[in-house]
Amino acid sequence: MLTDPKSATSFWRKFQPARRQTGLWVFFKSYYGFGEITTFDKNCSLWHFGNMATVGEILKEVREGKRISIDKAAADTKLSVFYLEAIEANNWQALPAPAYIRGYLRLYASYLGLSPDKIITQYEEQIAHPIPEAKIKKTNYKPIILGVIFVLFFLSLSWYLSEKNLPTKQAGMNKLSLQTMRKKGSLGKTIPAQISPPLSKTQLKPEKKTVLDISVKRISVCLDIKDREPIHPQTQFHLTAPTPIYCFTEILGAKKPTKVRHIWLYKGKVAMAIVLPIRSARWRTWSRKIIYPDLKGKWEVIILGPKKEKLTSIEFTVK
Repeated sequence: MLTDPKSATSFWRKFQPARRQTGLWVFFKSYYGFGEITTFDKNCSLWHFGNMATVGEILKEVREGKRISIDKAAADTKLSVFYLEAIEANNWQALPAPAYIRGYLRLYASYLGLSPDKIITQYEEQIAHPIPEAKIKKTNYKPIILGVIFVLFFLSLSWYLSEKNLPTKQAGMNKLSLQTMRKKGSLGKTIPAQISPPLSKTQLKPEKKTVLDISVKRISVCLDIKDREPIHPQTQFHLTAPTPIYCFTEILGAKKPTKVRHIWLYKGKVAMAIVLPIRSARWRTWSRKIIYPDLKGKWEVIILGPKKEKLTSIEFTVK
């Protein structure tokens, strides 16, 4: 280690003028104790500081000592800034195969004026003996878990004891109430029942139910309707071709718009169901179904109210 200023000065004078900037950096590093010069060639082109030096640290120290920015170094060496930063950070996983890494190191070391062979040797030693990572301190959760278990146990025990003593407390309260009643003389006396006043007529009135009082005044089955009236109503039809048959109804009593349903049944099975609107207190409406001649037999149309209650029905026969 260079500790004598005179030896350091003579050491400085050995350098070429082009190397004096690097030599000055080495001088300050050695003289002020920032690091220990352990290896260097005749031009002082390679050094590392104690046992903490790595290839990336060496290259970065030299580049910064020469006041070369990372962008300028990338432009001069034709290497990307990402590769140079990875090299200086010893992030070899971010770089290609080791053969390419050696080429990058040789180029970068030559650019910085270092010995490429020694840099590569340092790299291979570093790969063979990697720097151990700092151990991550693991949090010990055992005291926390034990504390939580203790608190839960204490709360459970408190609840159990309180529930266990509850009947005893209630019995004691009952005894106290009996004693107070005996002292006041109210024990054994009958207390007259309080009779509530009779309900008024308005209170006895039943609640009004909101029911739509609608009814079917007329219902008929016919072959046609004109001017909202059925034409020739009948209950038997002789069909030779598909024929539309109408079911006419006149609805009374609707206090507000509502709906009715016409359910067409053929031999007891639903053939058609249709919903018809009712818009006034007297409303005429109808439904239509095309019946084929082969559907002979008994037909029925059931009229259902707003709540699907049956209002009326009509039967007819197809022959």
